[in-house]
Amino acid sequence: VYKSVVELNIDTEIPNINGGTLAKSFSASFNSKKNKTVTLNDKKEPMQITDKPQMVALDSGEFAIRLFFDDTLEGTPENFIYIDGIENFKIDRDNYMDYKMRKKFGISSNNYYYCDIVSPEFKPNSTYHLTLKKGLKNYKELKEDKEYILKSADRAKSIMFEDDKPYISSHGELGFSSINVDTATIVVQRVLDDNLRYFVNFKNANKDVVDDYLEEVFSKEIKLNSRKNKIVKQKFKLTELNDGDLPFGIYKITLRYNDKKEEKAQSKILFLSNIGISANISKTQAFIHTMKLDSAKPLVSAMVYLYGANNQLLGSAKSDKYGMVVIEDDKLLSQKPTGIIVQTKKDTNFLALTSPISSPTPDDILSEPQKFRANIYPQSKIVRPNSKINALITIKDRDFISANKLPIKITLRQRYGKVLKEKVYHTDEYGLIDFGYQLDNNDKTGNYVITASIGDKEIGSAPIKVEAFMPPKIENSIQIAKDNYYTGELIEANISSHYLFGTPASYLSGKIKLSTKPIDFIDSRYKNYTFTNHEIDKSNTQTYIEYEDDIKLDNRGQIDVAIPTIVKQKVPSILEAMVEATIMDDTQPVTSYKKVKLYPYKEMVGLKIDGNHFEKGQNLTGKAILIDPRNGELIDRELYAVIKKVEWHYSYSDGNSNWEQESKVVSNFKIKSNEIFHAKSSENGNYIIEVYDRFGGHSASSSFDIWWQ
Repeated sequence: VYKSVVELNIDTEIPNINGGTLAKSFSASFNSKKNKTVTLNDKKEPMQITDKPQMVALDSGEFAIRLFFDDTLEGTPENFIYIDGIENFKIDRDNYMDYKMRKKFGISSNNYYYCDIVSPEFKPNSTYHLTLKKGLKNYKELKEDKEYILKSADRAKSIMFEDDKPYISSHGELGFSSINVDTATIVVQRVLDDNLRYFVNFKNANKDVVDDYLEEVFSKEIKLNSRKNKIVKQKFKLTELNDGDLPFGIYKITLRYNDKKEEKAQSKILFLSNIGISANISKTQAFIHTMKLDSAKPLVSAMVYLYGANNQLLGSAKSDKYGMVVIEDDKLLSQKPTGIIVQTKKDTNFLALTSPISSPTPDDILSEPQKFRANIYPQSKIVRPNSKINALITIKDRDFISANKLPIKITLRQRYGKVLKEKVYHTDEYGLIDFGYQLDNNDKTGNYVITASIGDKEIGSAPIKVEAFMPPKIENSIQIAKDNYYTGELIEANISSHYLFGTPASYLSGKIKLSTKPIDFIDSRYKNYTFTNHEIDKSNTQTYIEYEDDIKLDNRGQIDVAIPTIVKQKVPSILEAMVEATIMDDTQPVTSYKKVKLYPYKEMVGLKIDGNHFEKGQNLTGKAILIDPRNGELIDRELYAVIKKVEWHYSYSDGNSNWEQESKVVSNFKIKSNEIFHAKSSENGNYIIEVYDRFGGHSASSSFDIWWQ
């Protein structure tokens, strides 16, 4: 059945082992994509596979089928690759080959790129049937299927450290995995004691530069447990290799082994210490806690040193009976603390102050909080001499609420020159300012800037260019096949441009760009339903898809492009995508736009609850539907509901009061799609209900509160 479509049909009269039957018949197709009709591009030249694919044993212990090409692949090549008996594989594509690598694999001088098909299902000393389907493409296109028989060999000799966590106790074990390696040489190097402060304070304990501070402690040949073609877990204590305890410090452990005529090595940086350190740093105070890692007990009478920029000692003290040290200085944070070193008679450890584990960062603490922000929208970013500059200015506070009746100083000045206009405006009831200035013959061409300020503090700016420019001579057009796409699909667009007098804008260059923003999915047939999980929206960044590429028009003034729509994070509902095509008319950019909608989910949950306020003891009643967002058809499936209680915690830090939200799960239960559900209300407070489609991945949320009678 390798190349055949398999149809599965289960009738409602077929019982299971318990005598139950399906409510309605079920049908599914398998392998159907292998017989999918592919429309070839007549404009693309035939792709020639000049170098046969090879089976490669990777250092990770896996195998890969390596394909060789003369250029990088386009589109989704996994749709054109089939391996008999292998269902799960990933593609590591567009890797460059230098001369040494081409020589190693016997590759012709025409091919400079390779693509690895990696699968955990590949086994050693096994045969595989690979088919490259027609339609596989780079700047050329495979016009007919290519089939190959490939055989794997033994797994590659390799050593792999299990994780990148650097801290272990000086009595701890070092773990790694090996494949087909019988013996190895271990080389142990240590950062010199005199170099420790420099490594921590000047290099921020960056493991990538540790080699500059090392000396060799010892090297020794070790025998490893080994079973042919098996990944074997190895562990050993460094103390056993050195006939005694290793002193505290920073070590580089290297394992060297031979693979045929080539020597290979794997290294790991270790911080050996029995001292644990944590620190809270504020503007004027460092609160440092020390402890013993093996017993979790406070570290008493240890010397604690706090260093700043250029290895400057900012303060020192001994830890008390609780393992605590407090160092106070009115200008502590402004002196940029960089590291902490803790010493006892037998041990030393450090903490590099480079990556805070929570916000705010030191820069946030030192900076004055900005209560208001101005967004300045010029009518045009390029204006002619003697024309009028117009701009709409909005003033928002930190909660993005419009600030009305607020005095704002607006300044128009040359970028590095005189002020043309400066005036205090008052925002209207909507927080808006309508700014205008008429240029005259005395105003020069060049760069200008509009700034908005409260007192002497700037809260926003926007650049303006004054140029004697010509109006655009070309006009662009974007043609897209459809208005709606699933994420992962390619947006196939035709970009065309022509001069205003009619002829094509041949061979002009430009850029194509795709930007997105999340929007709520709405279907008029399902009023009052929300199809958005607002909790996902709160935690996400605004960048869901970013794509930009250079383009060049052909002799017809056109180009066909395929824009990928790979999403970087989970989407709360759907995305609105803006396709932007910019063509350069000499030095003047001319831009056109086209909007489409992207659907990350083929099925979407809609949630409706009967109100947002409930008395204690009153049942929460709602309905969750599951629909196909493209046609609105209902889908029957089991869904999963979670109710979370929202609690707010008050905190005070550096003169600022903050409220922090925390959500705790109070109940979860299964529900059927398209049916009414009920849930018991418990304690008073604010709640969130989220309903998940575990199969399709989408979820929707709604909030409500419970109050006393």
